[in-house]
Amino acid sequence: MTKVSKFTIIGLIILLGVSTIVFTMVYKESEEKYDILQSRYQMKNDSGFLYILENVDSVIPLAETLEAIGSTAKDESPAKVVQLIENAKTEATKVDEQLRKLIEFSDDFTENESPHMVVNQAVMSSEEQYDAYILAHSGIWVNIRSISYDYWKSSPKLINDSSREYVRLLADELRSLEKTLDSLKESHTSSINSIYVVELAKPHVVGQLKPHLIKIKGMNEKLNAELNKEFYSNSENR
Repeated sequence: MTKVSKFTIIGLIILLGVSTIVFTMVYKESEEKYDILQSRYQMKNDSGFLYILENVDSVIPLAETLEAIGSTAKDESPAKVVQLIENAKTEATKVDEQLRKLIEFSDDFTENESPHMVVNQAVMSSEEQYDAYILAHSGIWVNIRSISYDYWKSSPKLINDSSREYVRLLADELRSLEKTLDSLKESHTSSINSIYVVELAKPHVVGQLKPHLIKIKGMNEKLNAELNKEFYSNSENR
């Protein structure tokens, strides 16, 4: 082997060594910056989570409006029924949004799973959070709109039996949800040390909300099936 070849090989080895050292230093620096960014994001997320939980609005107004819809007389003034339905749609929009936001901010940093990008650009950090968010995203408003449409096209104007059963059952579930939310607020926002145990609060909140969301989803699916059945039955009879 010539001297030139030896020097070339030695030079390449030195260059490779220097490149490895530089790459390692850059990677370590980037990793440290990422950890700092992640930590600050977590602090911001924790603060937002506690604020949303502490200031969550009552779902009782929606429950009361649904109960009023369910108890309307068959000869009730259409204007009154329409107003109640519109009120329910407005209140349902608020309930849907705050449940989605509460779950979205319930990032669980104790797990190392890859984040899940879901609807509305909301990033989930665990499968449990992802499942709860999808349940919450189906929402209540959509079915109130279905009831509104069914009432609008009915002649004479009537709230059908399946819709009456739905609003009564949903009102009961919302009252149960209210108790859960009150309990969660009391447990996780009343202490001065809440910010330091928030990582335990988040999965607890998601776990407590999920059974309510599953029940509401079941009610939604049942109502949709009943309304579709009624629609096709009426179509065949025309």
